[in-house]
Amino acid sequence: MAAKPTDEPVSRTGDPRKNGISNGIVVGVVDLRREWENLRAAKSFCDVELRGAEAQSTGIPCHRSVLSVNSTYFRNMFLSGMKESTQKVIHLQNISHTVLSQLIDYCYMTEISLTESNVQSLLTAASFLDIGTFVGACWEFMERRMDIKNCLMLYCFADSDAHKNPALADKAKAVVFKHFVGISEGTEFLELPKNVVIDLIRCDALYVRWEDEVFDAVIRWLHHDFEHRRCQAWEMLQYIRASYLRPPCHDEYMQASIKAFVDYSGTENAVCLSENLNVLPGYISEVSSSRYIARTSYGLESMIICAGGHRDNSVNSMMDSVECFNPRTSRWRKLTPLPYSIADGGLAVVHDDLFVCGGITGIRNVDVASRMFRHSSARTGWTEVAPMQTSRACAGIVADGDHIYAIGGHGADHTSSTVERYSVLTNQWTFVASLPVPLEKFAVVSIDGQIFAFGGVTSKVITANATDLAFCYDPKADIWSELPKMPTARYRASACVGSDGWIYVIGGRNPGAIFNCVEAFNPRTNQWTKKCGMSQPINSAGVCCLGNKIYVLGGYNAGSESSIGVYDVFSDTWTTSDSHLPHEKWAFGCGVVEVTEEASQRFFM
Repeated sequence: MAAKPTDEPVSRTGDPRKNGISNGIVVGVVDLRREWENLRAAKSFCDVELRGAEAQSTGIPCHRSVLSVNSTYFRNMFLSGMKESTQKVIHLQNISHTVLSQLIDYCYMTEISLTESNVQSLLTAASFLDIGTFVGACWEFMERRMDIKNCLMLYCFADSDAHKNPALADKAKAVVFKHFVGISEGTEFLELPKNVVIDLIRCDALYVRWEDEVFDAVIRWLHHDFEHRRCQAWEMLQYIRASYLRPPCHDEYMQASIKAFVDYSGTENAVCLSENLNVLPGYISEVSSSRYIARTSYGLESMIICAGGHRDNSVNSMMDSVECFNPRTSRWRKLTPLPYSIADGGLAVVHDDLFVCGGITGIRNVDVASRMFRHSSARTGWTEVAPMQTSRACAGIVADGDHIYAIGGHGADHTSSTVERYSVLTNQWTFVASLPVPLEKFAVVSIDGQIFAFGGVTSKVITANATDLAFCYDPKADIWSELPKMPTARYRASACVGSDGWIYVIGGRNPGAIFNCVEAFNPRTNQWTKKCGMSQPINSAGVCCLGNKIYVLGGYNAGSESSIGVYDVFSDTWTTSDSHLPHEKWAFGCGVVEVTEEASQRFFM
């Protein structure tokens, strides 16, 4: 894994309350370990010297008693009665001097700074030496840092015979499944051994739109080292669910299978192929039934929803239209219009049902709504549900699990700090902890059960200054906490969670300028980093992420926009889509739904 700019210290002492040890005793233990460390530094009473794998490795003076307390490996060695138990110098041929020195420091209480570049080597050595407390800390570190860029490596590492951690392997594998298409295009996937590739492509839970994407991934893997892998092609291709390939790709699959059989069998004789290829030598019986089983992700299309918004900058430009964009086909479709025209409202998606609430509904800013409407994939049209307890426009509307949060915003005459939560299951709103400050026109997202708010303004006054504030809400604790401030103060920015697990805050403005900047926040490390800026400044755009692409739709610059910008999370580059919104719009609700072909007949007009 690539090293992150920050280290994470791991301490032996921990929280005394969690360990069930009184403060006085912990202090005594710390003092005792410090004395041992002082003795080691002075080489006093040291009775053994450890050396790493390097031929010229410098000796590390130690105390057998300290090593025995911390390492089962050393305790067994010193109690074994074998020659190693009395040797003055012990060579550890499979551990480098640097790693060994760090682990010995850990045994003497000095903290170790874990990074993504050293955690694997430290974990491997700590497992060999059986330093149990440190092994657990390494696994926890890797789980917290897991994202789309390292999940494949973590899966291979945690699933290996040398480092079996089934729980972490399953979590990493689930991330790989979800982002398989993008991951399969990377070098790390192309260099996987055959058995790992098979373990991935055989699973029903692999997230692909079409079986074509699995076939393409296998072909890329084979061609990456074709001279050595050509004889493995026959086995690999039998895990492709040929019945679900689309016609052009199915023809390519049949041709590739014939060539693979020739390489596999070593004969040029004519081959009789059935549709399922199960008459050929080497057929793998375990995959015969899976050829007829659809993967759980089949038939789903990701649709970007754009609901309501302003048509232009005039006072009566609110819209009731709802459009759906399919990035794969670049096609637009219409949903049933909203019950009335609305802008500066919010759109939340819960289990592929759409919820639109709040916003400005008339020609004056005082016409602020509290009503909410639901569009279900199982029904046609919009149904009114329980209204918010407070009228809100320019609020943060975001879904988390079975709940929708309405955060801040403004009413008829003031900016609010209150927050209320809607339960989809009970159709009820309740107030929860308020924001630390009144806030409106800010960007909001949810990820991993946490809600994040960025920027905005603290007053409804038109000339109010933009803020660089950032907050995080924990629904379980019902607490807001302040985060590191954004590098750029702004309001009317847009945000979404990228496929790498970072939060991307895009565009925005202050009273004197509109921005094209893109800044990403890592919720695991609480760090900001600047990304490649957009080709033009924009604010109040619709933003969402599909796969490795972030789509920025519409928005406002010198006037309303209809263009669609596309950002690649992996390459940090921008392109412009050939498609456009059906008409210019800004300050509209934006979200993503997954629609099956069957449901789409009811979902769309």
